[in-house]
Amino acid sequence: MLEEKEKLLDIVKDTVIVHKIEGKKTDLKILNNMEDKNIVDTIDALNEAEDLEEKQIADEYETIVKKQLQMLQADERGRQALQNEIVEIRRKQEKRAEALRTRAKALEIEKIRAKKISSRPPPLPKSVKSLLKEQAKKQTELTSEIMNPHLSPLQDIMEDEMEDVENKENIDNMYSEIENRIKQEEWDRKANKRFHEALKKDRLKQAWLDTHYMDFVPGKSTIEKCFAKFKQDEMSTEDDARSGHPQRCCY
Repeated sequence: MLEEKEKLLDIVKDTVIVHKIEGKKTDLKILNNMEDKNIVDTIDALNEAEDLEEKQIADEYETIVKKQLQMLQADERGRQALQNEIVEIRRKQEKRAEALRTRAKALEIEKIRAKKISSRPPPLPKSVKSLLKEQAKKQTELTSEIMNPHLSPLQDIMEDEMEDVENKENIDNMYSEIENRIKQEEWDRKANKRFHEALKKDRLKQAWLDTHYMDFVPGKSTIEKCFAKFKQDEMSTEDDARSGHPQRCCY
């Protein structure tokens, strides 16, 4: 009986040991399964993290590329705008230079034209034209008095001749001739006037000397001086009357 009990105890021990071994195996399998699952989850998590990181990196790279592309496009637009501005500035400068050249050319033409106009004699005044026409009318009416020396030289021009002269190229010479005649007549008139005034003054002085002659007899030097002065004045008056220049008048 003891041996059977020992056998039973051994069997029970063996059974317990087997159950324990089986339990340990089961626990080991469970642990292995859990480890495998954890490893898979970890790998999945790592893969997801890598995918997320790659996606973030790709997004960041795409953002950087877009920004760089925008910067390049902005630089290109800036260069294009700068080129357009340079072209516009050159066009304005060329336009301004062309305007300045045109203006300078116009000013040069205007200077030449003004120089030509200034070199020409002034046109006949209306008073001179009207005088010439009046003299021409008088000439036609008084043909019998053409040779009269007292007539003005302007009466030698007929009205039809004046109209022809205005249309000819020698109007400048005609105008200067007419003006010289007018000046000569004025000088003659002034010379005659000065001559008569000087003659009148000389006669008055001579009469005054005749009246006060006795006052200068004792010395005689004073009367000699008076006669010398009057003789000089008389000669100067005669010279002025001959030359007909107003600037030589001493009275």
